Amino acid sequence: MRATRMQCFYAKNWPMKIWFTAVPSLFLIFAIYVCEPTTALFNDWRNLLHFIILILITLLIGFFSSILMGWFVLGPLYYGRCLKNGGPFHEGDIVQIIAGRYRDRIVRVYSSWQGDSVRVMLGQNEKDKFQDIFSPTELIRVNDTEQRH
Repeated sequence: MRATRMQCFYAKNWPMKIWFTAVPSLFLIFAIYVCEPTTALFNDWRNLLHFIILILITLLIGFFSSILMGWFVLGPLYYGRCLKNGGPFHEGDIVQIIAGRYRDRIVRVYSSWQGDSVRVMLGQNEKDKFQDIFSPTELIRVNDTEQRH
């Protein structure tokens, strides 16, 4: 089975990357708009220092706001993708890895992990190094008929 572009988009965590970039950026743009900086602002080093501190605080507030709001925006998006990929996955399920180092490998789930993550059979070395842990957005359920082809 070939993963769709949307499945790869979620498997590589792009929604979260975009979210944690866009929200602080919007806060930053708003802060700069409200301050209306002019060249006169940068004539005095203290004004420049205050402006830089304001920018840093704004980025921090934007980051923490994106965490708080992310639960309500990203949570349902990722859960919906999990369901579309055939999840939630349980012990014994046959799955295909969508992205990363082990992309396109068909493996069996042998254990659940924290949250909805699962561990898959990749080998003893990967098991010992905890490299066999995948989120449901990184996996697709494989039917027995698809596995034979």
